[in-house]
Amino acid sequence: MEKSAAMKIPRTLPRPSLFALRSAMISIALLLIALAVIQRVEHRVTVWTLTHDLAAGTSLRAEDLSKSSVTLNAHAAHYLDARTNPKDWIALQDLFAGEILSARAVNKSDDKLIRRIVSISVEENHLPARLLRGQKIDLYVTPVGSQNDILGAPERVAEALVVEGTSVQGVHTGVALSVLDQQVSAIVEAAQRGHLDVVGYPK
Repeated sequence: MEKSAAMKIPRTLPRPSLFALRSAMISIALLLIALAVIQRVEHRVTVWTLTHDLAAGTSLRAEDLSKSSVTLNAHAAHYLDARTNPKDWIALQDLFAGEILSARAVNKSDDKLIRRIVSISVEENHLPARLLRGQKIDLYVTPVGSQNDILGAPERVAEALVVEGTSVQGVHTGVALSVLDQQVSAIVEAAQRGHLDVVGYPK
């Protein structure tokens, strides 16, 4: 009987209160939210975005680009990191203001499609009133004779040429165009045999 009396009766642990359970659940939820925020911040990267529209074939300049911090997650590898400077790279496709610069949209040099800069002189009222660098245009020529008489209907010389710059010279505007190497001869020949018209693309 003395041995039985000496045995200890096991103590039962108190049941957690409803308040303690709710506090634990809130703490876990806050922890999960914090982890999600941290993960989201970790996936933010700095990329290049376009400041204005540029046609395919345009050589990029500093003023064409701005840096933006964005969250791309699994798609980050598809875009050009801002640590890479794409100045003087060639746009391989039409680019648009506010667009994130894709790594596949530009190249250091367009090896397959060699480009040249050709300057033409266009009379006033024969080109868009506001012609901007990076804009895409078509070029037409109206053949004229030695007495400046019109010899035929306008002909399209080339399409989807890229404007590199303009300069006003009295009633004429000089337009510098980025063109494919194989287009140079046709453009120069057209400038010598008639009146040129520059036709823009609507936005």
